[in-house]
Amino acid sequence: MKNIKKSLMGILIASIMLVTISNVSLAADPIVKIDASNNGGTIYLLEGSTLNLTLRTNPTTGYTWDFTKLDQSMLMLISEEHWGFNLAPHVNGAGHMETWIFKAVHVGITTLQLKYYRPWDPKDIAGTYKITIVILQKNLNLDKTGLKTINGMVLA
Repeated sequence: MKNIKKSLMGILIASIMLVTISNVSLAADPIVKIDASNNGGTIYLLEGSTLNLTLRTNPTTGYTWDFTKLDQSMLMLISEEHWGFNLAPHVNGAGHMETWIFKAVHVGITTLQLKYYRPWDPKDIAGTYKITIVILQKNLNLDKTGLKTINGMVLA
């Protein structure tokens, strides 16, 4: 009876995982790029992969992006870059892009949340960004046939 319960539990867990990731495309590229179009969504990363988040910014207005939720035990911030100053050449006060680079370091579910505000006026929030991140074991792979597998067990 215990073996039947264990088998049923295994099937249940595999079914839940299948439903959870059945519409997810896990890219072979270990670098996942997201932007404002992903705001409010969910992304799936493999443990050890890199996440690049790019948002438009204009610090000359006094506004800056700041993290309101970041669990670095799961998603470690590696670097932050400002670029694209030539998006609006010869325009004083023109905005540019800001990119944060993270490493998915621990399996689980976390939320990354930022606010776009003026530090001297924390109630003046001009924008927010929130994304749920599911970090899966790195041995979760798509094989050559497109089947999702974990440790050789086919999920779909």
